[in-house]
Amino acid sequence: MPSSDSRARVWERIGTVGGVVERLDVASSPVLAQGSVKFRRLTALTGVHGAGKSYLLSAVAEGLPGWQTKTNLPIETSGNEAEFSGNYALALRTGSPTDHVDFSRPIDWKNRRDYDATLQPLVATWLTPFTALSDLSYFSQNWMPTRPGGPLEVADLKRSQVDALQAITGHTYESVAYGRFEDDDQYFPYFRVVRGSHETGVWTMSASEFWVHYVIWHLRSADENEVVLIDEPETFLAQPGHRAFVDEIARLALETGCQVILATHSEVMIRRLPVEVIRQVSSTVRGAVVSEVASTEALLRILGRSQTPLSLLVFVEDEMASQIVHFFLGCYAPDRAAQVDVIDSGGKDEVVRGVNISGRSRRLRTVGVLDGDQSDRYDDEGLLFLPGVVAPELLLLEVLRRRDHDAAGRLGVTIPDLLIAIDAARFVPHQRVFEVMSEALVSSKADDLVRVALCMWLEDETTAAAARRLVEQKLALVAHDH
Repeated sequence: MPSSDSRARVWERIGTVGGVVERLDVASSPVLAQGSVKFRRLTALTGVHGAGKSYLLSAVAEGLPGWQTKTNLPIETSGNEAEFSGNYALALRTGSPTDHVDFSRPIDWKNRRDYDATLQPLVATWLTPFTALSDLSYFSQNWMPTRPGGPLEVADLKRSQVDALQAITGHTYESVAYGRFEDDDQYFPYFRVVRGSHETGVWTMSASEFWVHYVIWHLRSADENEVVLIDEPETFLAQPGHRAFVDEIARLALETGCQVILATHSEVMIRRLPVEVIRQVSSTVRGAVVSEVASTEALLRILGRSQTPLSLLVFVEDEMASQIVHFFLGCYAPDRAAQVDVIDSGGKDEVVRGVNISGRSRRLRTVGVLDGDQSDRYDDEGLLFLPGVVAPELLLLEVLRRRDHDAAGRLGVTIPDLLIAIDAARFVPHQRVFEVMSEALVSSKADDLVRVALCMWLEDETTAAAARRLVEQKLALVAHDH
């Protein structure tokens, strides 16, 4: 980084200091692979959509008090268990209430409250664009009408802080003031800005401007006992503001002593970050694997920042088949997956029709992939088949039944509850198997069940060989070991 860069010293320091959470150990998880993830004062997670970044943020948040932002309604008002599941451990900074904490989820809210009390004053604050706008809606509609008192501790920001905000939002501010609304254990950020002699408040800002101030306000309010988790800070924000935003996030992390863990897809932010603070999250057969990064340019190539032309159309019968083909591609040809368009055709006859029509193209190769139970009904070079001889849903259900102990551990549920869910799915159409199981297992989503079943399915050598052959030989894609 050039010495003339006024923020260079911030980035030089940010990679050498730690925060509250030094390491997350994953023992079992429906999404994350077993292993450990190390964190610094600021750590950035990146990877393709659906790789597991948000789930990793959840894993850190679940191990600390305040797993929702302070302005959200507390989870105990619903009486439901959290959806997050698995077995984890956090290694914490020396001098914290404890140096090491093991935790399992889901957990009843009463036990969660007792758990949180043992770790105070540590706190996790999770900031997402969704929670920011939800908080704004809740406070404007439910809180403010019944508590009309004015904001507290309102103070103008220094000129240097105002300039930093201008570089992010693109607005020219004459002044910016921050404060807070507070009542009992609830509070909400207050900001007032003056642009061109016109005053704008928290209730009338655009979504992008509100989001920037919302994040900065929380960071300014944080302290050395706080972990601030930010999911996709670039949301709503025009690209010219990305670099200035991540600069200010890093500066405030050092100024307040808080720890920041963020997830981003922004190429501008990734290029700005020191490589030692970046973690790549990759979807593999073992779950989401988190790796340290050696080269920013190599990472951006992996993330597909260069345009990759589409070269293959794959027609499949339904959404389940689409999930399976995407999973196979992620396991055995992740660098070529962007060149493949998997199309849910809505039935086996539609797959055949799609192949016949699209097969006339001279630019794109076309192939149809039918479920394994159709392999004795078709003899066509343009058709391939998933492993197995029954509908995929039934095959994956049998995997869960046969390996119920492993499946329950990975999902973070009890074996009896898993078996009840499996029995509940026995007499429904195979297309609804995982939907019905998810309804029975409140803490596990259908996608979690499918992912765990697919992972265990590919642990069978015969199945793995068939899946790899489908990708390597039939789809003519380059395979990579993971």
